[in-house]
Amino acid sequence: MDTAAPASNPASADQFRNMVTEAQWRNMLADQQVERDANLALSLRKLIGDADVAQSYAPHGFSADGEPRHMIAQPTVRSMVASLTTSYLPGLIGKDGRVVRAPNVAPAGVTLNMAAGLVSGSRIARAGARVIVASPAVELHPVGYSGGVVVERIPVALRNIEAAAFATVAGGDLDGLTFATVDKDGTSSDDADAPAMSLPVFCAEIDWRTSISKGVRFEIPRSERRRIDPDQLCSEILTSLSLGLSRAADDVLLSALGAANLAPFTVANVAAAGLHFDELRALIGTAGIGAVIGQDGVLRAAGVLGELTGDSASTFIGAWNRAGVAVNDEITIYAERLGKADGMAVTAWASMLSLVPDTNKFWTVA
Repeated sequence: MDTAAPASNPASADQFRNMVTEAQWRNMLADQQVERDANLALSLRKLIGDADVAQSYAPHGFSADGEPRHMIAQPTVRSMVASLTTSYLPGLIGKDGRVVRAPNVAPAGVTLNMAAGLVSGSRIARAGARVIVASPAVELHPVGYSGGVVVERIPVALRNIEAAAFATVAGGDLDGLTFATVDKDGTSSDDADAPAMSLPVFCAEIDWRTSISKGVRFEIPRSERRRIDPDQLCSEILTSLSLGLSRAADDVLLSALGAANLAPFTVANVAAAGLHFDELRALIGTAGIGAVIGQDGVLRAAGVLGELTGDSASTFIGAWNRAGVAVNDEITIYAERLGKADGMAVTAWASMLSLVPDTNKFWTVA
């Protein structure tokens, strides 16, 4: 069927859409989805291809007959920057119908970006922690007439607002109701004033200057590159990076808690912190401290619902919704040819920052 709108009778967008069959529209949308999914994988494949043909030496200066006078060594590494929020994970089903293992983030056919894959694969996120994927917040201000600029860092933070602690104060009594009289200037004329306290807001600033760098390097031999289709290889690299970023985020927060000298877990400490018991979750490390599997098949630590983690040896219990990890939206990926054997090294770097405004909401299990 000819889907072009007649020139003599221009159709509106809705009318033109009605002229296209439903199957054609589905194919068009599917093609757009595949193109969007493939962007990062194609970029990685191009990066690896550029590294394959990168020259170790570059000519410098030429003689009259066109021969180079000098050969200067140059790196064969090629790099690119990927955005976690705009780069999409490879599809769960390949073009040939094979099912590929990917982060357990969505049913087959649904495309997710790497940020969503990171959050879904994170144990701390499942426990309730905030995983914030963001770029450094800055604002540029022009200076003078020479084109110079000043970069202003915009403060960003994770802030927890806790309940105000009202105190009982002496005051007048009217029909059995106790109250305090306040003068026009805001002072109390009764026997006692309300005790002063700091605003119960706890803050952890997202300062990328203090962030932790996380890196990983894959060395892929020539035999592996010849055995695996290049597109599949790139998809496997990206899927592994997404899963690895989740564990890296877990490690950053758990390491911060491990260094915080937390108090041992008791129900009395939880009550004193003003928490609901169902806010608590346990993350049980490789030592399995306090772990118990009940007859109902549920994993617990000290009676608190728990989950396993391989990124710490300790067991932590806390209100995870009061902590988090900031992950820089941009990760840098390098590709480097290894010698003359056609091997390839792929390296990725990410920046993360633990956010624990109040360590008194977390405890260890002995």
